[in-house]
Amino acid sequence: MTTLGKELVFLILQFLEEEGFKEAARVLERSSGYFFNMEHFEELVLKGDWVGAEKYLSGFTKFEDNKYSTKIYFEMRKQNFLESLDNNDRAKALDILFNDLKVFSSDNKELYNEMTQLLTLNNIREHGSLSMYGDTETARTIVVQELKKIIRANPIFHGKVDFPSIRTQRLRRLINQSLNWQHLQCKDPQPNPDIRTLFVDHVCTPPHEHIPFLLNAVIPKCASASVTSTVTNSGISGATLCPVGTSTGDISLWEVASGQKLFGGNFKVWDISACTMAFKTALLKDPRMSVNRAAWSPDGSIFGVAYSKHIVQMYAYHGGNDVRQKLEIDAHVGGVNDLAFAAPHKQLLVITCGDDGAIQFFFSTSVDGNIKAWLYDDLGPRVDYDAPGRARTSMAYTSDGQRLLSCGTSSSGESFLVEWDESEGAIKRSYRGLQKSSAGAVKFDILKNQFVAAGEENVIKVWNLDNDDVLTTIDAEGGLPENPQIRFNKDGTLLAVYAKENKIKVLASDSGLQLLGICGSGSQGSSRVVGEVSTFFLIFVKLNTEGDTVNREALNLNLTEEDNTGKSRKPFESYRRSQCQSLLLPSHVNVEKISRLIYGSAGNAVLALASNGIHLLWKWPVNVLNLTGQATAKVPPELVKRRNSSTTLMKNELTANPEAIPCFALSKNDCYLISSSGGKISLFNVLTFKTMVSITPPSSAATCLAFHPIDNNIVAIGRADSTILTYNVRLNKTVSVLSGHTGRISGLAFSNTLNMLVSTAADAQIIVWDAENFARQGSRRLLEFPDGVESDTSVQFHPDQTQLLVVHKSYMGVLSAHNLECDAKWIPGDSTPISGATFSCDGHKVYAGFMDGTVGIFASSSLQLFCQIALHTILPSSSSLDVYPASIAAHPQKPDQFVVGLTSGEVVVIEPPGPGTEWWVDCSDDAV
Repeated sequence: MTTLGKELVFLILQFLEEEGFKEAARVLERSSGYFFNMEHFEELVLKGDWVGAEKYLSGFTKFEDNKYSTKIYFEMRKQNFLESLDNNDRAKALDILFNDLKVFSSDNKELYNEMTQLLTLNNIREHGSLSMYGDTETARTIVVQELKKIIRANPIFHGKVDFPSIRTQRLRRLINQSLNWQHLQCKDPQPNPDIRTLFVDHVCTPPHEHIPFLLNAVIPKCASASVTSTVTNSGISGATLCPVGTSTGDISLWEVASGQKLFGGNFKVWDISACTMAFKTALLKDPRMSVNRAAWSPDGSIFGVAYSKHIVQMYAYHGGNDVRQKLEIDAHVGGVNDLAFAAPHKQLLVITCGDDGAIQFFFSTSVDGNIKAWLYDDLGPRVDYDAPGRARTSMAYTSDGQRLLSCGTSSSGESFLVEWDESEGAIKRSYRGLQKSSAGAVKFDILKNQFVAAGEENVIKVWNLDNDDVLTTIDAEGGLPENPQIRFNKDGTLLAVYAKENKIKVLASDSGLQLLGICGSGSQGSSRVVGEVSTFFLIFVKLNTEGDTVNREALNLNLTEEDNTGKSRKPFESYRRSQCQSLLLPSHVNVEKISRLIYGSAGNAVLALASNGIHLLWKWPVNVLNLTGQATAKVPPELVKRRNSSTTLMKNELTANPEAIPCFALSKNDCYLISSSGGKISLFNVLTFKTMVSITPPSSAATCLAFHPIDNNIVAIGRADSTILTYNVRLNKTVSVLSGHTGRISGLAFSNTLNMLVSTAADAQIIVWDAENFARQGSRRLLEFPDGVESDTSVQFHPDQTQLLVVHKSYMGVLSAHNLECDAKWIPGDSTPISGATFSCDGHKVYAGFMDGTVGIFASSSLQLFCQIALHTILPSSSSLDVYPASIAAHPQKPDQFVVGLTSGEVVVIEPPGPGTEWWVDCSDDAV
């Protein structure tokens, strides 16, 4: 097949994916052999569809093609065989052995005989080479990673595993371009041609036949690149409606409360004969069209749409899904950048501004950063001056018309948000907090007469109009593009935000929820009111879904750090038992200081390592008091002991060295625990408490341990001699030795997303290593110590893997994982040293323990302390006042729960006092 023919296949594959014809796309991939969909193949392997995986693979290679292909088929069939044995399905295993694996026996008879012997074992893990075989899910994950490496190394797959870079909807665009060209070639082109088929060339029917036509009506599809929207309460129906425009010119109308799509369609010119030749020429050169602005008339009966080329279209809304075409204007030469409605002398006017600088508006802006003030006459601009940075700027008044603001982004990426003295053409106030190198234009909107908001850095930034600094940020639970489009409704009770994955997120205040007919936040939001915006709830409305279904959730979002009296919140010190809920975990085992703590990944267990080498495991039962079985301070857990085992507790070998550092790591499936207390390193089976492997340190004791995030057989071992071993437990051999630190290793953290290992040590240095070949990638020294004085430094990845929490007794910092630059830091100064810290599971908070017996709760974005808990107020009266948290861990699913391990050997679970409450507590002067 020719190159163009091959590219056509790729365009068809892209089209099938975009239209949701997944199975057809897979058939075409396999039958053409042009593109091997690694993601689809990985999905088949992970769910154990071995027949489907081989069928898909067979379209590209047979097992006898080369050694790589043979290895691929063998690994798949071997895993299917092992899973059958592990499930005690010996009949199936025997069938696989003699029918699927027999073809490989001639090349390796010894291996085939060894696999045959597995049929005689009750448990395949009794075989030496399979002693580390974990659960099925983990085993498949390891097999997938191995298969992907082999496939990429196989010459047959070269050039087939990466899909070419093609703009979205490319095939549809080519068809539309062809139809537009055909229409322009018609001898008698008619307005609004109705193109109903692609099977023959388009020819306009003579006008006397009165057949309507529709331009650009081929294969409509909503794009997800960008969305502009506005929200209003319609005067026609009383409903809250949101018109949405996209980067492909599609326009739709949504009812916010129900998430119902009332109207939608792709861009079309209503009357091509009425348009200027300049517009026709521009459309012929580039038929792509996007929506720049959508806005409602004051009474909610009309909404207008401004497009990227010439056109403004007006729709009349008559209630329900009755939306009618009202007016089409070829308004400007170039893009229509903005539009607004006005009603002087009760006459409704639409005001537009465009790339050509032709504007009939009080204040207008152009693409070259020029700002002009106009009146409704023909006498030209009254004021003419430059926007900050000569930026392409948008402008808006506050709702009372008294204050004028503008926001723009220059060609160099610097963004400006300013307030103007409109009479002098001078800047009155510049708002701080916008980037110096934004990737795109920053959009803004004004909330009544009090606040201004702008979308930047994947969040919504909010300023008080009378304060230059950012008041707060809203992340809308993530998923926002770098510069999200935002729009408040007229009353400031709803905020529409464009999100990734083709979503519009609507944030509603209590008043907004009532407007939508949804139950408000009740008393919880009443104590934190700013104007009319208190607790924001988030409603997800996903566009372009099958059947226009709606995915909705509710989430409390704090808009400000001020209460309704205007007083700023201050750190809240919890000194009364009623202000938090705690549970001292039961233990009848004599243990000393709790050196390490971790939750199980399911959140139903806590595992602790004491300084005397004893491990304690607590699990919460499922009962009428705890239906979920999750860890909670309301129900005591059970201390797990294996009474039918040879050992009732897991215990490390101790050493005579008093400076030995206890350390452990739990595998991601919670099945294996690797641990050391200065002596041998032990690998425990958590289900049986049996010691599976003991590793004798060759020269230096282990001080820190971490499992590889993908392969549980690989463990990183930090040592007292400042080196790091990467060790294969299954093969019982060292993979590599990493050198670079000058003090004992005290922190190790893997990132699967970034494919890196980060290490910290007593030298306060951070080093980044490649997680595959363990090559050094970068480093940074955080602190400088006097000669001979060193102290341990720990490290942890943020849940989103983009940041690091680095903790030293005299320093706590949040660093960028990409360049190790400090995003926020907190230094105790003359106060008590830090004993440990951890991110909450949502990454919004940092829980830190201190040697004075307190726990501090910080905002992770700024490391601002906003809550402090004195442990002596929640511990039994018999506890010593010298007790402090030696270790701390956060619940993996509950962002407001954490557990502390104390120097007294006690373990305490702590959470807010009531259901649904959070640690962010409003605290006025008389609250404590």
